[in-house]
Amino acid sequence: MIIASTASSHPLLWSRLKSRAMKNLLCKIVLLIFLIEHSAQARGELQLGAGLGLQYGGIIGIQGSYQVDKTKLKLALGVIGLSGGIEQLLTERVSIGYQAFAVGFSSGWGVYGNYYFPKEDGNSWVVGLDFIRNAQSTFITATSESENKFLISAGYNF
Repeated sequence: MIIASTASSHPLLWSRLKSRAMKNLLCKIVLLIFLIEHSAQARGELQLGAGLGLQYGGIIGIQGSYQVDKTKLKLALGVIGLSGGIEQLLTERVSIGYQAFAVGFSSGWGVYGNYYFPKEDGNSWVVGLDFIRNAQSTFITATSESENKFLISAGYNF
């Protein structure tokens, strides 16, 4: 209570705390990126892709992944949303995975299977079938409904 009244009664103090927190957060993000890059060079492989579908953050987007052995951690940013997940390679061309997403006003989770076409110069096309459990929230009517869907994702890994 004392801290809240002190911070609200001194707007300059509050803005300094916000900027310090933002600076601290920015430093942590830069450090995390450096550590991931250093770790990727030592153990795993960083990959970048672009494509269409939920695995690419919605309609169209980019996807970054970090692969160690046969496991990939993925994060995608699309025009209308984002998604992230983990994928396990079963063979060189087939994988299964789990993802969570937030697209538009809905969010949910799903499982998927991907097929990677033969690589050309380290690059490859990928096609996936997603089964999702979508929880839609409607802010106007304050209702929430869930539904299951099958979707297709397609992209190119660089």
